[in-house]
Amino acid sequence: MRNIATLQNLATFTGSISSPYSYTPWANTMGYYKMNGDSTDGSSNWRNWTDTSMSYVAGRFNQCASFNGTTSSILFNMPTVSPFTRSLWLNHTVYWAAQSVIDKLPANWIRIWTWTTRWGGIFTFNWTNIAYTQARVAGTWYHVCLTFTGGTAVLYINGVANTTQWGLSFTDNSNLYLGRQSWWSNYLNGKIDEVIIENVARTWPQVLAYYNNQNAN
Repeated sequence: MRNIATLQNLATFTGSISSPYSYTPWANTMGYYKMNGDSTDGSSNWRNWTDTSMSYVAGRFNQCASFNGTTSSILFNMPTVSPFTRSLWLNHTVYWAAQSVIDKLPANWIRIWTWTTRWGGIFTFNWTNIAYTQARVAGTWYHVCLTFTGGTAVLYINGVANTTQWGLSFTDNSNLYLGRQSWWSNYLNGKIDEVIIENVARTWPQVLAYYNNQNAN
């Protein structure tokens, strides 16, 4: 297992790794999106997706989805279950007005979005805004993972728990958006790679394995 110093060094990575991500879909996988040229579901579930103004460029691993900050988004037909895990790699091109990373509406909110600065953002869960902090650099890849089980949500950044919130509830079958909000725009100007959605809440060692490009299955 890598120590915190190693994790901090890895967080400065800005380039692309050609080797594929090591994740292998399993029974608890609801959707797996490599973003290698499109947003096809790499699991056996074949969740429906709709690309809007998307392009695919060199990513964290091979290619990734590139969002232009004005019109780009990906819509998934993704029911929500509890517990769950949502994992992805995120790279901001610039920091400006609030940018939505992942969003699900309308019955209950679950959202990860950023502030106007590089110092943090807000994770919104069922209308509860929870601030998180993470010094970020434009053009740098960060691993972001959200888990939820038993009313407790944990947001991990680069394999480390950054924010925890208790006493939450969430049931909703609305669509899932990447790169924009459902009701408002707040488009993402940046890149997303290796999106994993599961119907199980991963433990910290498993989240760390995803960050370290290892299978946690």
